[in-house]
Amino acid sequence: MNLFTRRRMFGSVGAASIAAISIAKSAPATQPMDETTDRIAIIETANKIGILSDRRDWEAVKNCFADQVEFDYTSLNGGEPATVSAAIQVQQWADFFSSTFKNTQHLIGSHVVMLSGNTASAIAHFQAHHTYLDVNQSSWLLAVLTITNSSV
Repeated sequence: MNLFTRRRMFGSVGAASIAAISIAKSAPATQPMDETTDRIAIIETANKIGILSDRRDWEAVKNCFADQVEFDYTSLNGGEPATVSAAIQVQQWADFFSSTFKNTQHLIGSHVVMLSGNTASAIAHFQAHHTYLDVNQSSWLLAVLTITNSSV
């Protein structure tokens, strides 16, 4: 069993100050993990969400999340944060990306991970470039600071 499944890892998602917060309970770890391993797993999960989205590997993207996730798109679209199943959210992304974008590039870096018991917070810079299928539209660029919370 990999670290992400065993520990119910969750990573960051971004779009204009989006924070995604896992609300599922952590699965118990089958072996003790040290802080360095946890930090690496959190950073890798955040990076995976971006690069796997760019590769359109939606099943792998879904596996980066707990079953239920709170997504906060309020700074992009207004409204309130919403708790949804990761499977539903990732399917919505897949449908939107395939019907809207020719390609995307999500860059996530300068990670800072803060651990406290079984909880972690991570801050990372996020930039995403989206090229539309419609050649008459300009590209869409998001560049924000994304804050992510995670249960480890």
